[in-house]
Amino acid sequence: MPNRSQMPTPERGSWQRAFPIGVAEMVLLLSGRRWPFLGAAGCSKVDTSKKGRQAEREGYAMGRRIIWLLVSAIGVLPVHAQTEDAPLSSQAALPVDRHFDFFENAPKAYWQASGSSRLRFPGREGDQRGFARQLSEANLTTGEQVERLLQSHPEGRGRGWIQAIYPPLTLANEMRFRARIGFLAGTKESDGARFSVHVREGRQRFRLLSRSLGPEQAVDLEGDLSRWAGRTISVILRVNAGTSAVNDWAVWVNPRLEAKR
Repeated sequence: MPNRSQMPTPERGSWQRAFPIGVAEMVLLLSGRRWPFLGAAGCSKVDTSKKGRQAEREGYAMGRRIIWLLVSAIGVLPVHAQTEDAPLSSQAALPVDRHFDFFENAPKAYWQASGSSRLRFPGREGDQRGFARQLSEANLTTGEQVERLLQSHPEGRGRGWIQAIYPPLTLANEMRFRARIGFLAGTKESDGARFSVHVREGRQRFRLLSRSLGPEQAVDLEGDLSRWAGRTISVILRVNAGTSAVNDWAVWVNPRLEAKR
């Protein structure tokens, strides 16, 4: 039985961190004036002294908290929650009994990167927006010759990412995710990347697996999806760049779901 640290846990989406700031800034911009409770002395005169600026910063922070509490109370769903994870699919769920092939079904996935709402698949090699493509066979930096690779290159900037959101699947049995991860031979200057597998059920998202690799490494990944047996989910394959995305030729080798027995 996996220990508590290995169990998938709901993620705190980036919208929950960014949303209070975004709403406050939007309200201030649309209002076209300074609000008294945000630290300004009035509409016509602003205290530019050190104490005045500090009061304004404190008031602005208070305003953000107030707006966040109001929005939370009425149950508004932040739009950013949908822009990162893509619209919830209206496709009929595919029943999965024994096996699901992520390599074969990559063209059916919703591909997106940090700087783009959606990416074409297959993408163009070297596209700075990020790209993904299927490779029938290739060599890894470890010298291994492997088949059925799914290359996922993040957006070409530090901390950029790329992800594939697969169509809904109904898992008929207890399943597990399996793949080998690494980098294509010839990878130079990369500072490595983080590979992660996520499960989305309704509007909740769980991190199933996460592993950071250096460019000279390759490892096997395996994750247990037993808790979702009989339920409908979407699986997300994601790669995050480090401080640089240069030559992040990350690959998933034969990624798949298999029945546990």
